[in-house]
Amino acid sequence: MRKINIFRCLVILSALAALLIAGCGSSSDSSSDSASSAGSTSNSESSTSTDSTSSDPSKSGASSEFIRPGKENKEAEFGQEADAAEREAASAVLEENLQARASADWGGQCSSLTAEAVQLLEKSARGKGCEASLEKLAQPLSKSKGARADTMIEPIAALRVEGDEGFALYHGTKGGDYVVAMGKEGDEWKVAAIQERLIP
Repeated sequence: MRKINIFRCLVILSALAALLIAGCGSSSDSSSDSASSAGSTSNSESSTSTDSTSSDPSKSGASSEFIRPGKENKEAEFGQEADAAEREAASAVLEENLQARASADWGGQCSSLTAEAVQLLEKSARGKGCEASLEKLAQPLSKSKGARADTMIEPIAALRVEGDEGFALYHGTKGGDYVVAMGKEGDEWKVAAIQERLIP
């Protein structure tokens, strides 16, 4: 049940480093755009019903659109494809997270994160809190704007779930495909990373 904890930590920590670099003005516009692009397709249900590329359930449905031949594909093949209600719930909180990040609403962003992600941020801020950590990483705001941009224009296309862990997969702007680690706390999905990752 906890097999992607290390991955989550790496995603969060690498995103912290990326935002810190962006805040110092060392990142290029293209890297910021690729790191922050997000979006998706709204026709995931039709692709779920018509996909016949594999009899393996881990490679079918909307998530099959994110599988790269010859690649590891661990997120697109993780667990099982979630149903529409789970996918919509995860999509809503991810949208909330991205909007808060873009508008520098650190409290809003923190409230949409998993407890584990918040704890890592608090640790990096040496007890000053999640909001203080995010704010510090984003300074100066003018330099981190690209990395913080909300580019999610449609609901996520697929959600891969195993227990209380999952990955949201979506087709982003500029033709990119993206993934974000998610976590379920009680009946609620939360975002387990502060930056989406481009799927190569």
